[in-house]
This record gives sequence, structure tokens and C-alpha cells, in this order.
Amino acid sequence: GNMDGETTADGQMQLGLQMVQQAYGRRAEELTREVEHWKRVAQHHKQQEAQTREELNKANQRSSELQRQLGERQQEIAQLTEARNVALNQIATLKKHAAQLQSFKKNISNMLQADNGLDTLNVQGMLDNLPPMDSTFNSSAIPSPSIDMMSKPSTSLNFYNGNVDAYTGAPGMGYTSGNSGANAMPKSTPQASSQQNAAPEITMDAATYYQQVKRVLEPEQFREFSANIKRLNAGQQSVDETLERVREIFGEHRPFLFAQLQKLIRQAEEEARRQGVDPDGSSY
Repeated sequence: GNMDGETTADGQMQLGLQMVQQAYGRRAEELTREVEHWKRVAQHHKQQEAQTREELNKANQRSSELQRQLGERQQEIAQLTEARNVALNQIATLKKHAAQLQSFKKNISNMLQADNGLDTLNVQGMLDNLPPMDSTFNSSAIPSPSIDMMSKPSTSLNFYNGNVDAYTGAPGMGYTSGNSGANAMPKSTPQASSQQNAAPEITMDAATYYQQVKRVLEPEQFREFSANIKRLNAGQQSVDETLERVREIFGEHRPFLFAQLQKLIRQAEEEARRQGVDPDGSSY
């Protein structure tokens, strides 16, 4: 009876140990799985941290790039503002010159209307074809203001203030009648003849032309012009030399005045020939 009781006790103890061992085994497996889980969580957090750090670095680089671009844009704005101010100043200057041109155009038109027969070069037509000031500034190509005609357009009709004594022979602007005047006329060179032949036909007497020149030129230029005409009439200067000096006095923008002078000189030469005197001084 005792043996059976011991066997039963050992079996129960062994069974109890097996149950405890199984319980610890299960607990160990659970703890191992929990550790693996937390390892995975930690790894995930590390990846998130690395990703966040990388995004932060990219954001910092982007911020630096934006700061650089902002600096460039601010520099461009400063340059554009400066260029705009320069352009505004240029536009103001061009408007001023355009207003002077309009005044010059008006003065020329008044001169042409005052002197009938002057406008055989169709200067009035050229003036009418000039664009008005508004359209000039609406166009993309703004003309350069560096034009000699702008120097004194507002006073072009009032250059001469009563100083008419610079040259007293205005009505007789042609050569003086008689042999003395004829002797003063040299024969024209082929070059001078071709220039005279190319000059347009202008119907204006010497007195009208003289008043026209007096209105257009400044006093000092007018005195030089009169002195050259005096020297020509006195035989102290040739036709070619006179024309060359007068061309320099008139400048490039008064071709119609120069052409009229050529016409008057040619008429004087023809008049001398009609009176039977050769330009070299010998009678026919």
C-alpha cells in the first residue's frame, strides 16, 4: 500500500514539474516575441529618424537656395529700378527734344508760308510727313536726340535783332554791274558747273533770300556769310571757295538755302554773259 502511495506522489510531482516547465517555456516564447517586436519598433523609429534628418537637410538646402535666389532677385530689382530711372530720364529728355523739334517744324512752316515760292524743295511736304510727338513716343524705335537742328529751334525766327549793317548790299546781291564785277567772276570749274546744274530750280530774288538767311542764321554765322559774299563781289574770293565756306556756315541741315545760293550765283553769271561780258573779263 505504501509503494502505491509513493508512486502516485512521484507521478503527481513529475506532472507538476512538467506543467511549471511548460508554463515557463510559454512565457519565454512570449517574452522573446515581445523583444522581437520592440526591436522592430526601434528599427522603424531609427529609419523614421534618419528619413526625418534627411528631409531636414534637404529643407535646409532648399532654404539656402531660396535665400540665394531671393538675393539675386533683389539685385535684379535694384538693377531694373536703376535702368527704369535712366529710361525715364531719357524719355523726359527725348520729349523735350521732340517739343523743340515741333517748335522748329512750326517755325519752318511759318517761314515757308511767309515767303511764297520758297518751298520748291517740298520742305513743307517733308515737315507734314514728320510723325507727331505722341506717335513718336508710342513707337518702339525712339529717334536719337542728337540732331543739329535742335540747337536753337525756339528762336530760329529771331536770330537777328536789328543788326543789318553787317552787309549793306542785300538788294544787289548779284555781282555789281560793269567790268569790275565781271572781272571778279572766274570761270567755273567743271565740278562747280555740275553742282550748279544739279541744284534745284528756285524762284527767289536776292533780297528775299538775304532776309531768309538772316532769319535762320545766328548773328555770328550771318556776319561770316555776309563777309564771304562781300569778298566774292569784290573779286577777292572765287565762286568755288565762297560756296565751300558758305556750305560750312550753313551746315548739313540747310541744303535748300545752299541750293538757292548756287541758283543766285548762276543767275548772276548768266546776267553778266547776257550783258556781253565774258566771265574772264573780255568782251564778246
